[in-house]
Amino acid sequence: MKEQNWFAVLLDFSIVVIGVFIGLQVANLNDERVNDGLRAEYLTGLIADLKADIEEAKRVESIAWERFGAIEDIFEVAALETPLHEYFVFGEVNKAPPVPDVSYEYPFAHNHVLSYVDLFGATQDTFAALVSNGHFQLLDEPELIRSFQSYNRLVSEVQAFDEAITLVFRRVSDFRSRHGISLGGRTTLEDLATAVEADPQLAAELDSYFMNSGVQAARMLEIRAAAKALIHSVETAQQRR
Repeated sequence: MKEQNWFAVLLDFSIVVIGVFIGLQVANLNDERVNDGLRAEYLTGLIADLKADIEEAKRVESIAWERFGAIEDIFEVAALETPLHEYFVFGEVNKAPPVPDVSYEYPFAHNHVLSYVDLFGATQDTFAALVSNGHFQLLDEPELIRSFQSYNRLVSEVQAFDEAITLVFRRVSDFRSRHGISLGGRTTLEDLATAVEADPQLAAELDSYFMNSGVQAARMLEIRAAAKALIHSVETAQQRR
């Protein structure tokens, strides 16, 4: 023990400790660099997905307004009371947003418009990857995470409505076929009005289809507004790094 060179031992020990410390720091820096890169990729992907949702919502909304306006025209030509532009739910009266002008110059446009219902399909590839890969914590901002969770709840609510509007679409198609009206045939606005005048059940189903089309268009406006707000939040998060 006396002959042991304790200075050399201490020096060797210090070198090992410092080496381990430096190695850990380098590893941590590398992990942080990798995580920062992943985070940047995820944020960019989330923005791209949200922009895709906005375009999808615009498309679905446009088709919904076409149906909305076509049904209103049918009731007007049939000299029936125009369907309500509002509905009562959760203790409040909800009014349809301002309806854009739609051109129906094609002679069979009204019938063809009734024959097509489109449903909103969200683009959630990046969000799903975040969750499945266990990288959700890379967002690193509780408020941003809550915003995405809120947005996904809204998307789920909108998609739950798909079943209701699809059922009404099928019933309208069934009642039209009973009057010899095909989904894509040469049926004019006047032909549809005549069928509606003669069949109160068809009129009732079209009234429901009218309301559901307005609701769908309004929900697409919600999706667009929520997606735009979320894009702003993500871009703000990008600037903080």
